Amino acid sequence: MSSRNLWLTHPKIKAAVEAQQGAPVKRQPSAYTRLLNAIEYSGNWAMDKVEYDRDSGRISWTFHGVDLIGTNTLLRCHQAKVNKYRQQWKDRTATLILQNQKAVRDWCAAASFPVRYEAIYLTRHKTLMDEDNIIGSIKVVLDELVRHSDIPDDTAEYIRHPLVESRRASIGTLYLALIPMDKPLISTTTLKWLADRPGK
Repeated sequence: MSSRNLWLTHPKIKAAVEAQQGAPVKRQPSAYTRLLNAIEYSGNWAMDKVEYDRDSGRISWTFHGVDLIGTNTLLRCHQAKVNKYRQQWKDRTATLILQNQKAVRDWCAAASFPVRYEAIYLTRHKTLMDEDNIIGSIKVVLDELVRHSDIPDDTAEYIRHPLVESRRASIGTLYLALIPMDKPLISTTTLKWLADRPGK
């Protein structure tokens, strides 16, 4: 008997191996399944809302009952289903804006650009979404905000994003707020380097 097989005959090792082999393998849902589930779960828009605070100059969009799908997952799915997922977000965002046209118009009229955005994604899943995937996932929302409002563009000249976060919750929710910038996003030291940079 080889040393490897001898090692496997040890009672405790043998029991552990047998227990592991007998345990059912829990498979993660495929990218395609996650996408289909997201489309189905995100179909109810009744609790979505817009809130505009004139005093602070803050406007927020809250989408209740949503599953965000990250860029890596979308790249592994059939384009027709990806288009359906994105179209659902376009329709949902456009509907919410059109239902709250006065608040959106009033905010745009009073806004001083650039503004910054904060995005909080509450996920009902075990794994939290990382910052890059959240930013990529809500790009379609920002595009619709620009398309259906007086925001000139979603470039850094008009909208910047210093805070993006994901947490767990029983109901998937996306909270997106546009807020006046109260301080520069780049430190004064970095701005000084930029002003004095070599080869200017």
